[in-house]
Amino acid sequence: MIRKKINQAFPQAPWRSQIQLLGLFLLFLVAVAVVAVFYLNVTVRAVEAGRDIQIMQATISALEYENASLQTDLAFQYSYEVMSDRADRLGFELGSVEEKDFLVVEGYSGPGTPKLASIGRPVLTPDEARLPSEYFESVITWLQRVLADRAFKEVEP
Repeated sequence: MIRKKINQAFPQAPWRSQIQLLGLFLLFLVAVAVVAVFYLNVTVRAVEAGRDIQIMQATISALEYENASLQTDLAFQYSYEVMSDRADRLGFELGSVEEKDFLVVEGYSGPGTPKLASIGRPVLTPDEARLPSEYFESVITWLQRVLADRAFKEVEP
């Protein structure tokens, strides 16, 4: 008798199955939205990091340009023509060989070979300066690549 009542209750309320299907659909929709939000969050952070790197590289380039410009100015200030003009303005005169005293120092062999300092960071070629392909790969592209690699490995004899 109870079994008959349970069987009769379901056909009397067909909207219950529709509500359950709607609930499952909404649950799926919410799950997709959560995954999309996480994906968007990761993508935004990657873009921000890339932009920060570009800004830092631009700053480094600007500072290197400024340093090179200052070194050029300094080299110009120490050039023969400028130093000669300054010496003339300050009242210095060129001395003759007779006016100069030379001093011989025992054991002094003169200035050694100069030791050039290495630059702080390696010079990159344009191909090396490009970001690795991993920085341009989205989660979906990565997943497709991984699945394709696995499928290819399974097909190989």
